[in-house]
Amino acid sequence: MLFGVGLALFFSETKDLLEFSAVLFSSLFGSTVPDWDLKLTHRSLLHNTFVPLLTSSILYIAMLITNTSFSFTIASSYLISYFSHILLDLLTGGVVLFYPICDKTFYIMKRRYDDQATNTLAEAAGLALVLAKTRLH
Repeated sequence: MLFGVGLALFFSETKDLLEFSAVLFSSLFGSTVPDWDLKLTHRSLLHNTFVPLLTSSILYIAMLITNTSFSFTIASSYLISYFSHILLDLLTGGVVLFYPICDKTFYIMKRRYDDQATNTLAEAAGLALVLAKTRLH
């Protein structure tokens, strides 16, 4: 989760505390949504390329309708953190990236999801991104 938040914060251009809070919330949300399929078809139903693109588009349109001044920032933070979750899961066992069109599991490495070294490295990278962003301001 920290990796997704760090990545979203690093690439966002927040102007004030309200926008920073929106990026923080949307990236936390985006980092956790993929695991809502834990009891169903984990790493396929919500761990594909289509769901984050669809849901971030819906989020963006909803923000435009409500006349939110930083709609793109919110939607892109959500999308970045969602895809970061999928990227990390590609390191730990694989993901069905093109579900429901294709049931093939893709992976970069076959580490276990609870591998301490992989998780620590991801969290450290996320923290480094947050610290780098704060130093840039």
